[in-house]
Amino acid sequence: MKKTLVIIFLITGVVSSLADWPQWRGTGRNGIVSGSPALADQWPKEGPRLLWRSGNVPSGGDGGYGSVVAVQGRVYASLVWHRMVPLATRTLDDQALKRLGWRKVDLPEALLAKMEKDRRALSPRLRGTKLNDWIKEWEGKNLTKPEWRKHRGWVAERFRKGKAAVALVDLEQLAKSRGRKFDNAAAFMAWLAKEPLGEAVKKQVISAVSTQRKGGWDVLLCLDGETGKEAWKFEEPSAAAGLRPSGTPCVSGDRVYFAGDRHVYSLDAKTGKLIWKTELAGRPAAGSVLVIDDRVILPAGNLMALEAKTGKMAWEQKEVRAGNASPTAWHHKGRNYLLSNTGGEVGCVDARDGKVLWKAPGGGHSSPVVAGDVMAIRSRDRKLGLVTYALSPEAPRKLWSHPIDQQRNEASPLIYEDHVYLLGSEQHLCVSVQTGKVAWMEKRRSSISSPFVADGKIYNLERNGSELVMLKATHKAHTELGVARVQSMWCPSPAFSRGHLYLRMKDHVACFDLR
Repeated sequence: MKKTLVIIFLITGVVSSLADWPQWRGTGRNGIVSGSPALADQWPKEGPRLLWRSGNVPSGGDGGYGSVVAVQGRVYASLVWHRMVPLATRTLDDQALKRLGWRKVDLPEALLAKMEKDRRALSPRLRGTKLNDWIKEWEGKNLTKPEWRKHRGWVAERFRKGKAAVALVDLEQLAKSRGRKFDNAAAFMAWLAKEPLGEAVKKQVISAVSTQRKGGWDVLLCLDGETGKEAWKFEEPSAAAGLRPSGTPCVSGDRVYFAGDRHVYSLDAKTGKLIWKTELAGRPAAGSVLVIDDRVILPAGNLMALEAKTGKMAWEQKEVRAGNASPTAWHHKGRNYLLSNTGGEVGCVDARDGKVLWKAPGGGHSSPVVAGDVMAIRSRDRKLGLVTYALSPEAPRKLWSHPIDQQRNEASPLIYEDHVYLLGSEQHLCVSVQTGKVAWMEKRRSSISSPFVADGKIYNLERNGSELVMLKATHKAHTELGVARVQSMWCPSPAFSRGHLYLRMKDHVACFDLR
């Protein structure tokens, strides 16, 4: 196992001592820490000591779910940073009309007139449960079943607004200008002043029309590993891409690589200066950058490789779709291969030219893990579950599989001391690599985050990231050594470097001392 780790360290080109964490799941991309200092065997009631919390680092829809990396006293996080920016223009778009209560309906005119009459006659004292009961009774008397299925939400909303709802005649008047764009706020207000609408309605129109939009920036944030203070921040404008760009950066040599919304970047790891950026045809998802053989391997729709020095495309493999699972390197007889888990299969690709050598049953969001010539993956196929293969360039040989009747398949396994550990899919599972025999299994609240092992202990996030769990790394028994409430995010995996644990929180990064 130690020999395998050293080989992986040498061929990936990843920098620093083995105690650093330069990429997704650490130096060997497998969650195994070599060269760890002695770590505490138990924690006090309050958990491991908190060293620092960083400044604002948004997550979720405003920053993604990528994990952090830690190298030579620096911590790196990549995200698409969303912020609201003012709009110079004003547009009466579908969203504005929807906020006002407009929609296309095919209800009879007589019924619409009755609905409007009854709405205006509603007493403002009729609210809550009594109002809901009144609405159900009205719908039962006046709507056919097809009309109820199609329009009940819209009808109920108008009754709930009561006299404050914009009249249908006014909505139809506004819909005549649907999609109209005004160069500035003054032009919009001048148009609205001429419209035959009451002052109360005009106030609602002004509130409904957007005055700002969500803007996105591809960001690589570098923090001081000892204090959490910002060392530098690189950012470039991008599209507001929601949750998709949630990968982990990779530090290799004196550079750091990361994927944004539509581009992949190479920066100087010390200064954050841009070296190159390459526009992508596809959009990166939650898979993370891998550097091997002077190539930057990237899951962005298809599996692709860029030249690490220049960012030029080296190859793209359209037969291997690449999504949330990160590609893994496999070294065999002086050659480097890539293992990519996606769709319903796991594929093996030659790292030099991207040629597909074979595909095997697998698939899902879990990244493959390799020890020597053995690969373990958590498949999306419940009948296959946790599966291991003996690897060769010609074809893999299935060793065993352990079915898992649980839909969640994001957590990646560990291979440690001839056993496979899976701390995900709502369980803790330990299985012998050689025989496939289950050593132990425990029902737990583990789901997305992937664990790591250091100093003979396994660390994992549970209960949606609210708890950090420490287990004894042994196949003999499931032995819990400690549980600490940390309140981290539940998607990013923890990073570890030189005794320090780095966690991505809801709006910052936190560092804990595990020594």
